[in-house]
Amino acid sequence: MVDTGKLQVADGNGDGVLQWSELIISNDIVVMATPEIANLGVFVIGLVAAGAMAAALSTAGGLMIAISSAFAHDIYYRVMKPNATEKTRLNVARISIVVATLFAGLIALNPPGAITQIVAWAFALASGTFFPALILGVWWKRSNSQGVIAGMLIGLAVTLGYIFAAKYGGFTILGIIDTGAGVFGATAAILANVIVSLATPAPSQKIQEEVLDLRYPEQMSYKNGEVWMNDDGSKSV
Repeated sequence: MVDTGKLQVADGNGDGVLQWSELIISNDIVVMATPEIANLGVFVIGLVAAGAMAAALSTAGGLMIAISSAFAHDIYYRVMKPNATEKTRLNVARISIVVATLFAGLIALNPPGAITQIVAWAFALASGTFFPALILGVWWKRSNSQGVIAGMLIGLAVTLGYIFAAKYGGFTILGIIDTGAGVFGATAAILANVIVSLATPAPSQKIQEEVLDLRYPEQMSYKNGEVWMNDDGSKSV
Protein backbone atom coordinates (compact mmCIF):
# COMPACT_ATOMS: atom_id res chain seq x y z
CA MET A 1 0.00 0.00 0.00
CA VAL A 2 1.18 3.51 -0.81
CA ASP A 3 -0.17 6.41 1.24
CA THR A 4 1.16 9.94 0.74
CA GLY A 5 -1.56 11.59 2.82
CA LYS A 6 -3.22 12.97 -0.32
CA LEU A 7 -3.15 9.85 -2.49
CA GLN A 8 -3.63 6.26 -1.33
CA VAL A 9 -3.08 3.18 -3.50
CA ALA A 10 -3.86 -0.25 -2.06
CA ASP A 11 -4.18 -3.62 -3.81
CA GLY A 12 -7.12 -4.79 -1.77
CA ASN A 13 -7.75 -8.14 -3.47
CA GLY A 14 -4.07 -8.89 -4.13
CA ASP A 15 -4.48 -9.51 -7.86
CA GLY A 16 -1.71 -7.12 -8.83
CA VAL A 17 -4.10 -4.99 -10.88
CA LEU A 18 -5.05 -1.50 -9.74
CA GLN A 19 -8.81 -1.00 -9.68
CA TRP A 20 -10.64 2.32 -9.40
CA SER A 21 -11.96 1.31 -5.99
CA GLU A 22 -8.37 0.84 -4.79
CA LEU A 23 -7.35 4.40 -5.65
CA ILE A 24 -8.30 7.00 -3.05
CA ILE A 25 -7.65 10.66 -3.84
CA SER A 26 -7.98 13.38 -1.23
CA ASN A 27 -10.46 16.17 -1.91
CA ASP A 28 -7.71 18.72 -1.28
CA ILE A 29 -5.49 17.44 -4.06
CA VAL A 30 -8.44 17.43 -6.46
CA VAL A 31 -9.02 21.13 -5.80
CA MET A 32 -5.34 21.93 -6.28
CA ALA A 33 -5.07 19.83 -9.44
CA THR A 34 -8.17 21.23 -11.15
CA PRO A 35 -6.45 24.37 -12.55
CA GLU A 36 -3.62 22.27 -13.96
CA ILE A 37 -6.05 19.80 -15.51
CA ALA A 38 -7.76 22.75 -17.20
CA ASN A 39 -4.36 24.02 -18.44
CA LEU A 40 -4.68 27.27 -16.53
CA GLY A 41 -1.02 27.43 -15.57
CA VAL A 42 1.02 27.41 -12.40
CA PHE A 43 0.02 30.98 -11.54
CA VAL A 44 -3.63 30.02 -11.11
CA ILE A 45 -2.68 27.06 -8.92
CA GLY A 46 -0.68 29.36 -6.67
CA LEU A 47 -3.55 31.84 -6.60
CA VAL A 48 -6.00 29.13 -5.51
CA ALA A 49 -3.62 27.94 -2.79
CA ALA A 50 -2.99 31.50 -1.60
CA GLY A 51 -6.72 32.21 -1.47
CA ALA A 52 -7.39 29.14 0.62
CA MET A 53 -4.53 30.00 2.97
CA ALA A 54 -5.68 33.62 3.29
CA ALA A 55 -9.22 32.53 4.15
CA ALA A 56 -7.93 30.14 6.80
CA LEU A 57 -5.57 32.70 8.34
CA SER A 58 -8.19 35.47 8.41
CA THR A 59 -10.70 33.24 10.15
CA ALA A 60 -8.13 31.90 12.60
CA GLY A 61 -6.86 35.40 13.33
CA GLY A 62 -10.32 36.71 14.10
CA LEU A 63 -11.05 33.80 16.41
CA MET A 64 -7.73 34.23 18.24
CA ILE A 65 -8.45 37.93 18.80
CA ALA A 66 -11.94 37.11 20.09
CA ILE A 67 -10.54 34.50 22.49
CA SER A 68 -7.83 36.81 23.82
CA SER A 69 -10.25 39.72 24.26
CA ALA A 70 -12.78 37.54 26.07
CA PHE A 71 -10.16 36.18 28.46
CA ALA A 72 -8.33 39.47 29.10
CA HIS A 73 -11.46 41.58 29.60
CA ASP A 74 -14.31 39.30 30.68
CA ILE A 75 -12.34 36.87 32.85
CA TYR A 76 -9.06 38.50 33.93
CA TYR A 77 -10.24 42.10 34.26
CA ARG A 78 -13.87 41.61 35.27
CA VAL A 79 -13.40 38.65 37.61
CA MET A 80 -9.79 37.97 38.56
CA LYS A 81 -8.18 41.44 38.79
CA PRO A 82 -10.55 44.42 38.40
CA ASN A 83 -7.78 46.95 39.19
CA ALA A 84 -5.48 45.74 36.41
CA THR A 85 -3.96 48.44 34.24
CA GLU A 86 -4.56 48.66 30.52
CA LYS A 87 -0.96 47.63 29.85
CA THR A 88 -1.35 44.52 32.00
CA ARG A 89 -4.59 43.58 30.25
CA LEU A 90 -2.88 44.01 26.88
CA ASN A 91 -0.04 41.69 27.95
CA VAL A 92 -2.56 39.12 29.20
CA ALA A 93 -4.37 39.29 25.86
CA ARG A 94 -1.12 38.72 23.97
CA ILE A 95 -0.18 35.76 26.16
CA SER A 96 -3.64 34.24 25.76
CA ILE A 97 -3.30 34.51 21.96
CA VAL A 98 -0.05 32.54 22.10
CA VAL A 99 -1.55 29.89 24.38
CA ALA A 100 -4.71 29.55 22.28
CA THR A 101 -2.67 29.29 19.08
CA LEU A 102 -0.40 26.60 20.52
CA PHE A 103 -3.42 24.66 21.81
CA ALA A 104 -5.13 24.84 18.41
CA GLY A 105 -1.90 23.76 16.72
CA LEU A 106 -1.57 20.70 18.95
CA ILE A 107 -5.12 19.66 18.11
CA ALA A 108 -4.47 20.24 14.40
CA LEU A 109 -1.49 17.85 14.49
CA ASN A 110 -3.86 15.02 15.38
CA PRO A 111 -7.40 16.19 14.61
CA PRO A 112 -10.23 14.21 16.27
CA GLY A 113 -12.28 14.31 13.06
CA ALA A 114 -12.79 15.94 9.70
CA ILE A 115 -13.00 19.72 9.53
CA THR A 116 -16.73 19.59 8.84
CA GLN A 117 -17.28 17.46 11.92
CA ILE A 118 -15.19 19.77 14.10
CA VAL A 119 -17.19 22.77 12.87
CA ALA A 120 -20.40 20.88 13.68
CA TRP A 121 -19.08 20.25 17.19
CA ALA A 122 -18.38 23.96 17.57
CA PHE A 123 -21.98 24.79 16.66
CA ALA A 124 -23.20 22.10 19.06
CA LEU A 125 -21.12 23.59 21.89
CA ALA A 126 -22.38 27.08 21.07
CA SER A 127 -26.01 25.94 21.07
CA GLY A 128 -25.50 24.17 24.39
CA THR A 129 -23.84 27.11 26.14
CA PHE A 130 -24.37 30.55 24.57
CA PHE A 131 -27.80 30.04 23.00
CA PRO A 132 -29.73 29.41 26.27
CA ALA A 133 -27.91 32.28 27.99
CA LEU A 134 -28.81 34.72 25.21
CA ILE A 135 -32.44 33.61 24.95
CA LEU A 136 -33.13 33.64 28.69
CA GLY A 137 -31.03 36.77 29.23
CA VAL A 138 -33.21 38.77 26.84
CA TRP A 139 -36.64 37.17 27.19
CA TRP A 140 -36.71 36.24 30.90
CA LYS A 141 -35.93 39.15 33.17
CA ARG A 142 -35.65 36.88 36.24
CA SER A 143 -32.47 35.27 34.89
CA ASN A 144 -29.38 36.38 36.84
CA SER A 145 -25.61 35.97 36.59
CA GLN A 146 -25.54 32.87 38.80
CA GLY A 147 -28.12 31.17 36.62
CA VAL A 148 -26.29 32.07 33.42
CA ILE A 149 -22.96 30.75 34.72
CA ALA A 150 -24.54 27.55 36.01
CA GLY A 151 -26.43 27.04 32.76
CA MET A 152 -23.35 27.53 30.61
CA LEU A 153 -21.24 25.15 32.71
CA ILE A 154 -23.94 22.46 32.79
CA GLY A 155 -24.63 22.89 29.08
CA LEU A 156 -20.92 22.62 28.27
CA ALA A 157 -20.54 19.47 30.37
CA VAL A 158 -23.62 17.77 28.91
CA THR A 159 -22.70 18.68 25.32
CA LEU A 160 -19.10 17.51 25.65
CA GLY A 161 -20.19 14.37 27.46
CA TYR A 162 -22.66 13.43 24.75
CA ILE A 163 -20.14 14.17 21.98
CA PHE A 164 -17.58 11.81 23.51
CA ALA A 165 -20.21 9.19 24.37
CA ALA A 166 -21.67 9.18 20.86
CA LYS A 167 -18.36 9.51 19.02
CA TYR A 168 -16.22 7.04 20.94
CA GLY A 169 -18.70 5.02 22.99
CA GLY A 170 -21.44 4.42 20.44
CA PHE A 171 -24.07 5.72 22.89
CA THR A 172 -26.94 7.70 21.36
CA ILE A 173 -30.39 8.82 22.41
CA LEU A 174 -33.19 8.67 19.85
CA GLY A 175 -30.57 8.11 17.18
CA ILE A 176 -29.07 11.61 17.61
CA ILE A 177 -25.39 11.51 16.65
CA ASP A 178 -22.51 13.44 18.20
CA THR A 179 -22.99 16.56 16.07
CA GLY A 180 -26.50 16.97 17.50
CA ALA A 181 -25.31 17.04 21.11
CA GLY A 182 -26.39 20.66 21.43
CA VAL A 183 -30.01 19.54 21.75
CA PHE A 184 -29.30 17.95 25.12
CA GLY A 185 -26.81 20.62 26.17
CA ALA A 186 -29.29 23.43 25.51
CA THR A 187 -32.05 21.63 27.40
CA ALA A 188 -29.81 21.04 30.41
CA ALA A 189 -28.54 24.63 30.29
CA ILE A 190 -32.05 26.08 30.26
CA LEU A 191 -33.13 23.92 33.19
CA ALA A 192 -30.00 24.80 35.18
CA ASN A 193 -30.41 28.50 34.41
CA VAL A 194 -34.03 28.54 35.54
CA ILE A 195 -33.45 26.51 38.70
CA VAL A 196 -30.40 28.45 39.86
CA SER A 197 -31.95 31.82 38.99
CA LEU A 198 -35.06 31.03 41.02
CA ALA A 199 -32.94 29.79 43.93
CA THR A 200 -30.82 32.96 44.07
CA PRO A 201 -31.72 36.65 44.46
CA ALA A 202 -33.38 38.32 41.50
CA PRO A 203 -31.61 41.08 39.56
CA SER A 204 -32.27 44.66 40.59
CA GLN A 205 -35.26 46.50 39.19
CA LYS A 206 -32.95 48.67 37.08
CA ILE A 207 -31.37 45.64 35.42
CA GLN A 208 -34.77 44.07 34.78
CA GLU A 209 -35.96 47.25 33.06
CA GLU A 210 -32.78 47.32 30.96
CA VAL A 211 -33.51 43.74 29.92
CA LEU A 212 -37.04 44.70 28.92
CA ASP A 213 -35.64 47.64 26.95
CA LEU A 214 -33.57 45.23 24.85
CA ARG A 215 -36.74 43.76 23.37
CA TYR A 216 -37.76 46.94 21.56
CA PRO A 217 -36.28 48.64 18.48
CA GLU A 218 -33.98 51.63 18.78
CA GLN A 219 -36.91 53.99 18.16
CA MET A 220 -38.61 52.75 21.35
CA SER A 221 -37.61 52.46 25.00
CA TYR A 222 -39.09 50.88 28.11
CA LYS A 223 -39.76 53.34 30.96
CA ASN A 224 -41.72 52.79 34.17
CA GLY A 225 -43.65 49.83 32.81
CA GLU A 226 -44.56 51.56 29.54
CA VAL A 227 -43.13 51.68 26.01
CA TRP A 228 -42.18 55.15 24.74
CA MET A 229 -41.05 56.49 21.37
CA ASN A 230 -37.54 57.95 21.50
CA ASP A 231 -37.84 60.57 18.75
CA ASP A 232 -40.71 62.72 20.05
CA GLY A 233 -41.20 61.28 23.54
CA SER A 234 -44.81 60.35 22.88
CA LYS A 235 -46.26 57.27 24.47
CA SER A 236 -46.42 54.29 22.10
CA VAL A 237 -48.11 51.54 24.10
